[in-house]
Amino acid sequence: MTIGELSPRSGLPASCIRYYERIGLLPKAARISGRRTFDEDALRRLAVAQKIDELEAAVRRFHAMKGCWKRRFGAGASTVRPAAV
Repeated sequence: MTIGELSPRSGLPASCIRYYERIGLLPKAARISGRRTFDEDALRRLAVAQKIDELEAAVRRFHAMKGCWKRRFGAGASTVRPAAV
């Protein structure tokens, strides 16, 4: 599939796909008549990359909330205590 077909299927702009190819996240695409052609594996790799980005964002939010929690409740607030039964 061409980059024009891969872009809407992956939900990523073509510029992002080119960037991922340039940094090695995607293998260099074969070219036919000068146009990049990607296989289904590229679609799977892009899906994994999107999940990793989502997880990284979640970790950043967690660390931000943890910092707010410590500022509000003190340095020892990061210790989780089990609830009394």
